[in-house]
Amino acid sequence: MFGPDPGMGASIGGMASTSATDGTVVKTRQRPRKSSAGYDTTRLFIGSEGTLGIITEITVKLHVKPKKEFVNIWLFPTIKDAAATALDIISKSGLKLNAIEIIDHTMASFVNQASGDDAKKFLETPTLIFKVGGNDENAIHEQVKIIEKIAKNHNLIRYEESHNDDDNQILWAARRNGLWSTFDFGSKILEDKNDVQIWTTDIAIQFQIWPPSSVKPMMT
Repeated sequence: MFGPDPGMGASIGGMASTSATDGTVVKTRQRPRKSSAGYDTTRLFIGSEGTLGIITEITVKLHVKPKKEFVNIWLFPTIKDAAATALDIISKSGLKLNAIEIIDHTMASFVNQASGDDAKKFLETPTLIFKVGGNDENAIHEQVKIIEKIAKNHNLIRYEESHNDDDNQILWAARRNGLWSTFDFGSKILEDKNDVQIWTTDIAIQFQIWPPSSVKPMMT
């Protein structure tokens, strides 16, 4: 399977051009290894948003699709608690989750308002949504235990687990429908219902090593 789960309308070329996910562009005449001569053309093109040229060929790395995959949602009192949990899972737990998404209380409220009367309603609070995969359910539950321990250190309110594919679709809907729910909300409150405009962006986190050492700050 292709690792990232992009939003609707995303393309592999678009993700490479905006550096929205990992990838390697081939046939860009990279500079020789162990040489400082010339530009690293591949990394120059990634993130250039089409201003340097058109990417015509991309090689992507695929992952073995897990035999089992469940979706969990984890609820927190603040966005800071949710973000700190995600950071600890990525940097300290050793887990390789299939997906990690975060939504704030506003986005959760938009999803609830846009869903039907019979649809699941989400608690309107900062939420982490995980896809956890493994060879069997026991392997998944072991990962969930580790996540739970980390989340409790950051004021976890509660969490929900899926148990089948239908549950997966219901819980993942909060992430999948977020953008369109925002669009729907705008069409309800604006005087001109056709004047809904959305700008999307990604966030970057800078890690500063303190006290200062020979290690330089890095962007991720």
